[in-house]
Amino acid sequence: MSANSSLFAQLLQLLPQATFRKIVREEHGERCAKGFTCRMQLVAMLYLQLAQAKSLAEICDGLRLTCGKLSHLGIATAPAKSTLAYANEHRPAVIYQRLFAATLQQAEQWRPGKWTRQGVFFVTRLKDNAVYTVEEERPVPAQHPEIISDQLIRLSSAYAQARCPSRLRRIVVRDTTGEEVVLLTNQFSLAATTIAAIYRDRWAIEIFFRTIKQCLRIKTFVGTSANALAIQIWTALLALLLVAICRFRSTFGWHLSRLLALLRVNLFTYRDLLDWLTDPFHTPPLGPPEQLELAF
Repeated sequence: MSANSSLFAQLLQLLPQATFRKIVREEHGERCAKGFTCRMQLVAMLYLQLAQAKSLAEICDGLRLTCGKLSHLGIATAPAKSTLAYANEHRPAVIYQRLFAATLQQAEQWRPGKWTRQGVFFVTRLKDNAVYTVEEERPVPAQHPEIISDQLIRLSSAYAQARCPSRLRRIVVRDTTGEEVVLLTNQFSLAATTIAAIYRDRWAIEIFFRTIKQCLRIKTFVGTSANALAIQIWTALLALLLVAICRFRSTFGWHLSRLLALLRVNLFTYRDLLDWLTDPFHTPPLGPPEQLELAF
């Protein structure tokens, strides 16, 4: 990363640039573009998310007010409102869907531990008023005291028997707050600790959707066509992915919402991105270093 370009420009450098150009060619994204490239559209739509702009006018005006910093973003000028609206309506949204997939694949190197799930099964919480009989007690791992019990059960109420007559697995696990959580699953081969981790992953998905609704411009849209909506959704997910990559690479202990908030007011700050992620409140030296005079 380089302090000679803005944080926004360095965020864009995290994208697979060559792959993006290849996708644009394959999808004929710049057919009849008349100078408005897919790169310019991408910058504008990511700016919408990261700067929390509320309209096409705010996107275009916000980029126009960057005082000559657009060259660092790989574009020459800010788009006109009508040009951006037309591109969002007609340019294939699959371009940004494929770019998101490629960036996610590239980001695997920063993503913690991976789960391989085989077959179709469910993991959910058991209702407090569920009626069941215990058919077998399974041993719990001594090295994992958070697993309290692991049982094979059968739901015994007439309503449940009619809909799920097969045996199920009931696992009681203690969460990080000390509360007991009762899980129900039809998966019998995985360890109880793995089942508990899968449930945590499921909860993380719910947190993910809550996060994009709270932090990104996804409740209101700047276009009305289905294609424009799809482009805004995929670029919103792409913006979130870039911020998540930054959080994984940082040692600061960011909450995602806080990182998004501080990025919003520092998009055009000239600092090394990794340094800023590690110590965002450090004030860098102002101006170039003092030129030493040479004595002849």
